[in-house]
Amino acid sequence: MSLSRILPAVFLACAIPASVQADVITDWNETAVPALIQAKLPTGTHPRALALMHAAMFEAVNSITPQFAPYSASMSAPAGASAEAAASAAAYRILSAILPAQASAFETRHQALTAHITDNAGKAAGVALGEKVASALLALRASDGSDFSTTYTPPVGPGMYVLTSKSAMASPLLGKMKPFVLAKGDQYRPAAPPLIDSVQVIRDLEEVKALGQQGSALRTKAQTDIALFHAPPGFPTWNSIARFAVKTKALDLVNSARAMALVNFATLDSQIAIWDAKYTYNSWRPRTAINSGAVGKQQLASAVASAEWEPLVIEPMHPEYPCAHCGIGAAAATVIEGLFGTGTFNFPVRTGALGGITRPYSSFRQFEEEEAVSRIYAGVHFRWSNMAGEFVGKQVGKKVLESLAAR
Repeated sequence: MSLSRILPAVFLACAIPASVQADVITDWNETAVPALIQAKLPTGTHPRALALMHAAMFEAVNSITPQFAPYSASMSAPAGASAEAAASAAAYRILSAILPAQASAFETRHQALTAHITDNAGKAAGVALGEKVASALLALRASDGSDFSTTYTPPVGPGMYVLTSKSAMASPLLGKMKPFVLAKGDQYRPAAPPLIDSVQVIRDLEEVKALGQQGSALRTKAQTDIALFHAPPGFPTWNSIARFAVKTKALDLVNSARAMALVNFATLDSQIAIWDAKYTYNSWRPRTAINSGAVGKQQLASAVASAEWEPLVIEPMHPEYPCAHCGIGAAAATVIEGLFGTGTFNFPVRTGALGGITRPYSSFRQFEEEEAVSRIYAGVHFRWSNMAGEFVGKQVGKKVLESLAAR
């Protein structure tokens, strides 16, 4: 079986080579991402867990060294409380609650990350504060409407989504979850997709038909590599990019905690917003449109459609519009640019695809734009859907940047 046929079924390891000093915030992020992936949790669980963990670490550190508005409420901290111990304890408690089967490993990690801190009243106070913050945030999110069930009955009609495999749907109710920053999931809901007999639809469908087919003779090797490199879900990659930026800029503990919290608020809230739109419009995938042989009243310009048309990458199990990779990536890139600037920033990325190769990038937006176009080369999205996804993501990112503001 080729790599392209199995990529969507698994989360592949994603990392950026570590060449600069980490801190307890990035250490826990690097621990949490693979732990969550290995647990094989439903769609949406991973970014929710990371947003919750980073909210707790930020709240704990910011309660001890208050520089920013709190996420929910500042906790009182005794003088001398260790911020590092507080952050580590908060992360440990959040992850243990979400992944109880791995609690022992998390406890070992917590002990290792705080071993250098002198065992005194300050360390004990920090640990107590971190645990208190974690408990409060777990209680706050206990009724956030998170529902990762897979039940879904697609509507029937022209342009409507049709199941593309027998796999379970990817958390159809995710768009109803309470976001971390947005007021609600439909806050930036995009307009409906273009009419299926419009000039734009015909044009964009012809593009993906030509470039996204599994055996396309028109897609270049470079485009194929881009499609496969970005096939795994984006949240591990964007976390690795954020870690690299935090380390490279040597942020202090509270700014590191804030940066990683904002990035994970953005990835979760953009996914909620995208899922809200996906299950409002229930749009068909390119495979279905192309194999139907007609779009509205018009035949495809490239002649008779073939029931044999297949995309390069197997589609994820959710409706097409808008593009999720595009929305999540645009939200993360907007936040990271807001924190670290829009100019040149050189970083390497490894997604685990293409044999684990590492590719270089010179700006956050360069990576985001390549990630978006990869979905056309992969054969799973239309260009209009990419544009809508990126628009939603940028709005979410801008809103997230307004939170946890400086005092």
